[in-house]
Amino acid sequence: MSVCSAKPFAAVLVASATAWSAHAADVTGGQTNVALDTNLLSSAAGLDLSSVSGDVIAPGSLPDSVAFGINARDAATLPTTFSYAAGTLAPFSGTIEHTGSVFFNNDTVEVGNFTIGYDANRVAGANSGFFVASTTGVSAILFDIGGPNGLTATNNELVIDADLLVSPEFATFLGNTALTGADVGDAQVDATAVPEPGSAAALAVLAGLMMRRRRCRAESLARGINPRAAPGYDVAKCRSIPPGRSCERRFQTPLYPPPEVGPGQRRSPWDHCCGKALACRGDNDRYPPLSRETDGTVME
Repeated sequence: MSVCSAKPFAAVLVASATAWSAHAADVTGGQTNVALDTNLLSSAAGLDLSSVSGDVIAPGSLPDSVAFGINARDAATLPTTFSYAAGTLAPFSGTIEHTGSVFFNNDTVEVGNFTIGYDANRVAGANSGFFVASTTGVSAILFDIGGPNGLTATNNELVIDADLLVSPEFATFLGNTALTGADVGDAQVDATAVPEPGSAAALAVLAGLMMRRRRCRAESLARGINPRAAPGYDVAKCRSIPPGRSCERRFQTPLYPPPEVGPGQRRSPWDHCCGKALACRGDNDRYPPLSRETDGTVME
């Protein structure tokens, strides 16, 4: 694609930068640390922690916590699909999936293989819209996640600290709807990430466009042509010169056979920058001809 395409160059830069930043990183692994207020769960909900499955990491990185490994993106079951914008987190998409179970009341109640997802309909009060759902044993949303107390979102790391709030679904399961919204613990997502392949490609395109634009302008100025000086011509938008206006220079007529160029018309010297067939209309013969360039940069 020519640097001076029909789309303004500034718009190309914005589109490329947006593509680079919108979903800059993919979560690939790590762990989520969970510290529950077991005393509150026991007294208010009748849940007494009894054990954890063998794949649960104990202890976790938080005080009095355990941790659940984050599934890889190519996991056979429950693969992680979460992607996010470095620096801001949003926009984001997908889920963070985990392996491991927690058992209560002499192992009669199991929750585990947790999903961290997002639902905009759950945004209310202290709830961020993110939630933790159990996909084994009790299959339900257990906790709403509060607004982050800490956030690090880079191309290689995602760390989020937040409160765990009892969800309406879990409160109903426990038979005590008054527990809805109760803060029963802390969670810390400590994930590894890699830049999205599409982000790297967009960055390469952006760099290529900038280099091509600099080269184009340098070549133009070296030939004594100012791409911005042609009357009625807008380099960014590649507008053709209106009827009755003049070009500063013209190419030799033999370069453009009659089927391509109408009587009294010459192609604009700005074609080599834009790569577009822009016709110079009007009194072009006032201007001396330019000789044809043979290095492939003027006429492509």
